[in-house]
Amino acid sequence: MTTTGLYDLVTSEGDDGTRHPAEQLWTPGEDAVENGFIVHRGMHVTGIDDPADDHLYPVGFVFLGKSAC
Repeated sequence: MTTTGLYDLVTSEGDDGTRHPAEQLWTPGEDAVENGFIVHRGMHVTGIDDPADDHLYPVGFVFLGKSAC
């Protein structure tokens, strides 16, 4: 783990010894629908759920895209 003041970054070591972040932000492209996103006019939406509980509906949503506001 690397501490940078405000943030603690979890890192892992690659086969060549270099350190890199253990988590990355993936932004959907052409494969968005195949990965569970609904795509409408440049807005990407997907639901997230609690893996420890069985819900009928998602507990939250992730929206990616430009705001019209």
